[in-house]
Amino acid sequence: MHELDVLFPPRWRASAAVVVEAGARRWTGQALWDAASRLAAWLPAGPVAVLSADPASTLPVLLGALAAGVPYAPLDPAWPPARLAAVAGVLRPAALLVDPAIPADDPRVAAVGVAPISLDSLEDLSERAGPAPAGGGPATVFFTSGSTGQPKGILGRPGAIAHFIAWEQALLGAGPGLRVSALAPPTFDASLRDALLPLSVGGTVCVPPDRGALADPARLAAWLAEARVEVVHTVPTVFRGLLALPDLDLPALRAVLLAGEALRPADAARFLARFGEGVALYNLYGPTETTMIKLCHRVTPADAEAESVPLGRPLPGATVQVLDPAGRPRPPGRPGEIVITTPHCALGYLGDADAGAFGVDADGTPTYRTGDLGVLRADGVLEFRGRRDHQVKLRGVRVELEEVEAALAGAPGVVEAAAGLRDAVDGEPRLVAWIVGSVSPGLWAHLEATLPAALWPARLVTLASLPRLLNGKIDRAALALPAVADALDATPPEGPLEARITLILQEILGTPVGARADFFRLGGDSLQALRAVWRLNEAFGVELPIDTLYQHRTVQALAPLLAAAAPVAGLAPTDAPTLTLTTLRRGEGAPALWLPPSYGFSLVYRDLAGRLPRRSLALDLRTGPTTMAALGAAAADRLREHGPPWTLIGWSFGGALAFEVARRLAPDGAGVDLVLLDSAAPGDPYDFASADPQLAALAIDRLGGLLGRPLTADAALFAGLTPDAMMAKVLDIAEENGVPVSPATRREAAAVMGTRAATMDAWRTWRPAPWPGRALVVRAADAEADWTAGWDAVITGGVERVTLAGDHRGLLAEPAASALVALLTARRAPQAT
Repeated sequence: MHELDVLFPPRWRASAAVVVEAGARRWTGQALWDAASRLAAWLPAGPVAVLSADPASTLPVLLGALAAGVPYAPLDPAWPPARLAAVAGVLRPAALLVDPAIPADDPRVAAVGVAPISLDSLEDLSERAGPAPAGGGPATVFFTSGSTGQPKGILGRPGAIAHFIAWEQALLGAGPGLRVSALAPPTFDASLRDALLPLSVGGTVCVPPDRGALADPARLAAWLAEARVEVVHTVPTVFRGLLALPDLDLPALRAVLLAGEALRPADAARFLARFGEGVALYNLYGPTETTMIKLCHRVTPADAEAESVPLGRPLPGATVQVLDPAGRPRPPGRPGEIVITTPHCALGYLGDADAGAFGVDADGTPTYRTGDLGVLRADGVLEFRGRRDHQVKLRGVRVELEEVEAALAGAPGVVEAAAGLRDAVDGEPRLVAWIVGSVSPGLWAHLEATLPAALWPARLVTLASLPRLLNGKIDRAALALPAVADALDATPPEGPLEARITLILQEILGTPVGARADFFRLGGDSLQALRAVWRLNEAFGVELPIDTLYQHRTVQALAPLLAAAAPVAGLAPTDAPTLTLTTLRRGEGAPALWLPPSYGFSLVYRDLAGRLPRRSLALDLRTGPTTMAALGAAAADRLREHGPPWTLIGWSFGGALAFEVARRLAPDGAGVDLVLLDSAAPGDPYDFASADPQLAALAIDRLGGLLGRPLTADAALFAGLTPDAMMAKVLDIAEENGVPVSPATRREAAAVMGTRAATMDAWRTWRPAPWPGRALVVRAADAEADWTAGWDAVITGGVERVTLAGDHRGLLAEPAASALVALLTARRAPQAT
């Protein structure tokens, strides 16, 4: 039987059922096979390279190559031209198919050195381009990091792929209609099981409509639910992000199969707490050299309490041994190197790559020494114990540290180098390099021209010398990571547009971002780049391509790109904020001026202002990306006609804005009475993330009060949601309780949330100069932290402090409200100058 009869049986090749869903694209079994068979009839003898990151568009090439009997070799468009040229020099492709978005004169195409054919023109193929393939050779070539400094091409057997797919069918009881997500890039052998498992049983390959979903757990979860995905193959890092969502709901999910890096017991505990044992969770293990996977373990509650999650037992047709350095079996419980014996090993490496890890046993069955260390338990279950060499796994990508070190050693200014993994503050590992020499622009240019982005160090640490063991080898355990990274560039952003971009990138990277700092040199990886593009698209209402950050890596480079884009919620990034003055209480004399909190509307002050024996005006705000300086200047212009003197009052963000207005209305501090109600001082640690759910719950309560209907909601309902999603849920809850919500109200709510995002970003980076005036600072006694402490550093004329009962949000409600009214009533208005 031909392997294709297992991987894509004839009955499904002729089917009118949809077998591929990728956004708006739908392919039936017959349409997919027509494209694949047309390509198979055209392909010349030799490997067929495909340059695309799209799992859907590469499927006809995979099937066509299998049908023609030629090796299928996916190449990553994110690889630099130098790496593509090195790979092509070993691969010697007979044909090159490219993503339609890549032009024929692209340097990446030129690096491969073969005339390209666009993947959207397969229907135009009619004649064979060369000699007919002989067949009988390798089915796939997947390239991985090499210890010699050059990538290695692993030659996959066609029968081994069919063996694995048949095993997974049986494991999952897979049948017609099975819906499987395609999350792995084409350059990973895991993409084979994403595609071929559903195709083999008459199911559907479900491809996310854009790769950016992989970088954002909330978007990925929403798509998985909408696509009714039943089986997910991915790496623990990606699934860990999903498990962190408080409202994760995947009703169609049947099984999750994780591979590529260590699965933590904590991950197992979170999974079981969310899904129980009704959804199967499998931990898989197997290097690409042994064809995808060769050990499997179904996770149980006991694994959540163990020191590590086991790798499991071998698949049928495979055996595993744990050997000492002399090649003798270790007894149960003793660590040694993991060696896999199976007829389904790869055929070896392409070209002159070292094949020393491959061998045969006494019966002539292929073996592969993995380089991984493990322990066989008495019950035959294998546990992982690390590596015997310098290979590491980073977000599922195999990284040979020697390849990184070799690239660094060839860079200008570098005398010698070492590389390794270290945990970042978020607990995830980062690739770090230690160099003897200097960090120069030429160093980074060399790395970018030599290594794919996945192998770029997240941190570069310069040392006078590398630590050594007595035998002269590098003492890797002694390579330390400084507690705080120095910013590679400290150039501040210019204007509100750059400020907004800066905040988005800082939030994703977790580190300061200078306007000229390279995103990837600051530690950004491919997933973070995808997430950043999605966040920029969301914030600015544009549709940047997913590889934008590879071409525009700095804030200064991104700003012109976004300046020409569509405005956010009708407000372009360079537009001035919209300010509206509302009367809260009528009266004579100089009014009390209330500055809005982050959402931009001052309704929260209505009760307080109504109880004060003086006139009160409130400023409402709508804005897009901005800075505190721009907001302060605009608000001061709007309020200048209502004084002097000026009484400026602000709660939360409103206090910060009140200070910025005071600096402009009275630079010498005279004629201003400034009152700051539990407002965070510049640079003080305000917990923005936890505030939003509390404010959403408060909004429901206030909405109910305004409409005369009791509406309440637990803040936990909003945890983990974006501000937009929180507002949508607030309005949904209102509708469920019989409160009509019009489309206009929803549009207004979206504008409010846009203002919230803009003011929060402006507040976070705000570092004003000192002001010689005086202020009353009211602190909420039960607030999560005293974020008001830093006002003394910027209000140099004197700070009067009062503490009132209640938390941050309760400061405007009873019993604090009465005390606050009394306090404000007793204050004398400032004297005009």
